[in-house]
Amino acid sequence: MRKAQILALAGLAAALVACDRKPETAPPKLPAPPNSGPAASVAPPVLPTALPDRAPGLWEQKVSSDGVTQASQLCLDRAVAERFTVWGQNAGRKGCTPAKVTTRAGGGFDFTTDCDLGENGKSSTVGAVTGDLARAYKVSAQHTVTGAKAPQMNGRHAMTLDAVWKGPCPSGMVPGDVRLPGGVKLNMLKIPHG
Repeated sequence: MRKAQILALAGLAAALVACDRKPETAPPKLPAPPNSGPAASVAPPVLPTALPDRAPGLWEQKVSSDGVTQASQLCLDRAVAERFTVWGQNAGRKGCTPAKVTTRAGGGFDFTTDCDLGENGKSSTVGAVTGDLARAYKVSAQHTVTGAKAPQMNGRHAMTLDAVWKGPCPSGMVPGDVRLPGGVKLNMLKIPHG
């Protein structure tokens, strides 16, 4: 049963790394400027409309879903970070809508995306990204899968990913490498995603 849970969590993580294209970033809604008075000369704050870059190097990640937590390490460079976004998009999957990303008023970003994962079903994800992305960030998402051949993948899954930057990638790891428990190492750039 534990092995099935880990495989399901790995499947969920893979599904989150399963959509392509750059995000459609909606401009933030800013308050209307006041009509008069001293505050009229003060411009409203400009909120960012794109996620800041993640720092290149080694990231330790913990993904939790359905009561199971899996730790991993990811070696990241700019090219891998651009291809595999924090909300789970990559440049290899053809069956996904562009992510809709909006700036949160309290800081961070909200996102939604839908993907057709073939035999792994159809997914719809709604979530939020918080943190500075240079040294630490958190992704919280509700991920709904329907039509997957593996029954444990179907249904609604709450998922959190906590990532902390640890410094340069160690020798033996190249950008795109992921180390999983049990000594398993794979490279995300070499996994077929389309």
